Amino acid sequence: MMRRGLLLFVLAGALICLSSCSDTGVSQKAETEPQTKRETETAPETETATVTETEPPSSTEPESEEPAERTAVFFGKKMPEEVAEVNRKTLSDPKSMLFDLFSDELYSAGRIIEMINEYSIPEGGFLGADPAGETLRHAVTANRNLQTLYDRRDGKSAASPVIQERYGILVTNASVRSFPTKLRFTSSGKVTEFDLFQETVLPFASGVHVLHESSDGKYFFCRGEYYHGWIDKEEIALTDRETFLEFLSPETFAVSLGTDESVSWNRLGLILPVSASTDTELVLRLPERTGEGGLGFSEIAVDRNSGRYHVGFLPFSGEKATEIALSLLGTPYGWGDEHGFYDCSGFTGALYRVFGYYLPRNSSILDRFGGKKIDLRGMDIEEKKALLRYYPGAVLSWPGHAMYFSGAVVKDGTERFEIIQEGTGWCDVSGVFADANSVTVSNLTEMYRTNGKSFLESIETLVVAD
Repeated sequence: MMRRGLLLFVLAGALICLSSCSDTGVSQKAETEPQTKRETETAPETETATVTETEPPSSTEPESEEPAERTAVFFGKKMPEEVAEVNRKTLSDPKSMLFDLFSDELYSAGRIIEMINEYSIPEGGFLGADPAGETLRHAVTANRNLQTLYDRRDGKSAASPVIQERYGILVTNASVRSFPTKLRFTSSGKVTEFDLFQETVLPFASGVHVLHESSDGKYFFCRGEYYHGWIDKEEIALTDRETFLEFLSPETFAVSLGTDESVSWNRLGLILPVSASTDTELVLRLPERTGEGGLGFSEIAVDRNSGRYHVGFLPFSGEKATEIALSLLGTPYGWGDEHGFYDCSGFTGALYRVFGYYLPRNSSILDRFGGKKIDLRGMDIEEKKALLRYYPGAVLSWPGHAMYFSGAVVKDGTERFEIIQEGTGWCDVSGVFADANSVTVSNLTEMYRTNGKSFLESIETLVVAD
């Protein structure tokens, strides 16, 4: 598991003062992505960051008849077989963070303790507006209710050491927290700083395995498709396994393109069951939480031709991915996908999910993707440029930041390597910081970090669906 404690605090302190161009600090945030229990600022392991395809695609291969498209089911959703195969490879890597909610895996009390203890509170810092002293720290950690799990693990409880998970459907875009508290952890207590207890967001209508409950009864410790942590129980509707699996494997589903501002759950890549449809209308099935905390349903009709939803996953193309990414220009930055927005890898992951691909959640493990990936470390700037020209639609990253590469274009006689990213900003060649705090389009060759390294120099990994 990842290093925690003092190392996390050193990283967290850097994160708060850095921007996406930062290693040593200008603005608020380091590299535009939350540093979690799974994050380190070291390069990905070399055995998984190898070049799986280094040569440009050949244009001289003989033509052949296109075979009929084969389909498969992954995470309960129908998709092309080649997409499902990529996802299966990603899932097979235990470090990818993906988890199959249809799994019959048994959870032991000891394993859940390990998962909970992957999070620790760094030294120093503030919890809310107050210094994170021993009293506050104890209150936060005690609320994890670990003693009941220790007793089950050690045979001191009449309850079995095997935990029977419960099943939940999220009724909002739910924040995943390091600890069961709404208190924010920051380095100085300022409300404008990023909350390092905010890990990510799991989307509305997705499922979770509920594994444990906090002492105050307000939080569940959950495992979702690509993350685990503490979620406010008011954001979860509990149900039985049969209903859970049925809801997550609809015959027909719609994928949100993230542009329907008329609904509170609007989010790129969100997947909803379709209960009925016509040429002009889709009827979406929505989960609701009943007064007793159980699962209920409602329906909403949406315009099928509005361009806000697509029935099933879209076929991947760099052009379509760029079109969708551009439709979210100006969307505010959200640390750990907070406030209904996105951070850097939250944005790229949601974008790829529109096409059925599940990227690893964090930038430092994008090399765990089961599809095409290329290790760019050791390449000079010109070598990287030459390679990038062949891969519009790729996601580029270094540990701490991820961005979508829309392609190399010539404008006013100058070649631009354009990226679309969600971030706080970057520096120009002279070190002057430009605030962004939203989704922007930029020229990769003109972007720098405060350590003087260019973005192009920093990029270590390229992954691409096509």
